[in-house]
Amino acid sequence: MNLEKLWENLTPKNDNIDIIKKDLSVGIAPHLPFFIIGLNDVKNKLSNYLSQIDTSFQYCLIKGQYGNGKTNLLKYLEYFFEIYPKYNVHCETWRADVDKYDLNLFLLYLLQQSHATSLKEFLKHSSKTVLKTACNDYKNSFAVMQGYTDAIIANQTNDDNLLELIQLGTGAKYDKRSFDKYNIAKFSDYNRHEVLAFFLNILALNNYYILFCIDELEKIEEKSRARFQSYLTSFRELIDMAGLIHGHMLIASITDAGKWSSMPLETYNPAFGRRIATSTHELKSISNPEEIKQLAESLCTILGESCQDKNIDLIVSKIEKQHLAHTNEIIISLYNNLTVREYKSWREKFKDSDLGVQLANRIKALKEEGSEVRIHTKFFAPLENYLSITSNNLDEYIIKAQMYQMVRVSEKKKSYIFLFTNDYDTNISRIKNVQQLFPTDKLYIFKPEGLGISNSDLLDYGIDNVENIIIYDPIELMALITLFVDNYDNEELKEAIVEYTKGL
Repeated sequence: MNLEKLWENLTPKNDNIDIIKKDLSVGIAPHLPFFIIGLNDVKNKLSNYLSQIDTSFQYCLIKGQYGNGKTNLLKYLEYFFEIYPKYNVHCETWRADVDKYDLNLFLLYLLQQSHATSLKEFLKHSSKTVLKTACNDYKNSFAVMQGYTDAIIANQTNDDNLLELIQLGTGAKYDKRSFDKYNIAKFSDYNRHEVLAFFLNILALNNYYILFCIDELEKIEEKSRARFQSYLTSFRELIDMAGLIHGHMLIASITDAGKWSSMPLETYNPAFGRRIATSTHELKSISNPEEIKQLAESLCTILGESCQDKNIDLIVSKIEKQHLAHTNEIIISLYNNLTVREYKSWREKFKDSDLGVQLANRIKALKEEGSEVRIHTKFFAPLENYLSITSNNLDEYIIKAQMYQMVRVSEKKKSYIFLFTNDYDTNISRIKNVQQLFPTDKLYIFKPEGLGISNSDLLDYGIDNVENIIIYDPIELMALITLFVDNYDNEELKEAIVEYTKGL
């Protein structure tokens, strides 16, 4: 497949520019050129995989540290294939489901959810020869499929029956009575490996291809090690069947092991580790000035900003000296420098100043006092002191520290939620509870680095009133607040806290 436009700069639709600006301000960049996500090495490798999406089943694993663009990579590809439907590639972008930890069954679930109607049309017009080809000529384990395909042939004129047969194949329907209706043996989960290959082959034979993008595999390990073992085993079984599937591609992404797991994949599941080793590619952070400059120029194009009155080289030099660890931090800093004249973050103002020294000392002192232990119980007392100093009316603030770990500004209908752990499910539950408590509020969510909660995740849970997600260090913010409480006449400290908290 010729995907010559894949790595070009896609110009966003004008009516989406405000949304894109908001995304860029928090480091999300699906509309930017791919080089800012994959860099040249990963870009070239993915290009090779995708060029073969219409010939044989392709697969790869993308790993990288938090904030280096894994999710953006998948969003970029989804956006590309929406813009260019002529390639007939249908992108399914999902976060790994902790309750669906058999990858083969999860892919069948996606086929049922999004592609059952297309599959029905193709089955409706498939000959016995085509069905046999899609079933690997019924060789070996595919022998179980012959009765199933005979039932399809017998019901090709009945749309309802065809859709029911698809449900029996995907597992959406699995009662014995329904199988008996068509005089076929009930499928086991093991047999569904062949069903998945059969369905994918039917789609490929009709030039209909699916790019499965599965994000955040580490979420399954966080839920249960046993589930993660099962997931990797099912992934290995899919790889072993790749030679029997005539098209499509799977891209899975995972955060680097050191950030979330006690052991690397090859130790966790050696059989999977051996098979995925040559198909694993790392997304590193942008680091050299040439890449930062290219990103800055592309941002100018997307934002509609003239670069002629911007000193790009000076901006690049300033950002390079910040030694930012993650790509999303670079995007945020570039966005601020390009859209706000002479923008200088509070960190830049503190650097090499007495305030910077004071902050470092206060952080050290808090850690020595053991403030990191049960930080959620210690954080809100200094925050309340800060609000009592800066507010003319403390009654406008509602502080719910114990159950909700939040502060609400009543008059402005804003809720600031502070998360302190990497427990994904508990944090989602807390955010949902706050939304139910104050359904019309704009939510500002503070999350520690490494907690993979994104805007797209929250939308999946029906949480659509999030104004901002801020990556923060609870000890660092607590240190800033306690410094201000001790020196409340210092405007620079106050401005730093306002900038850090997005207005609190």
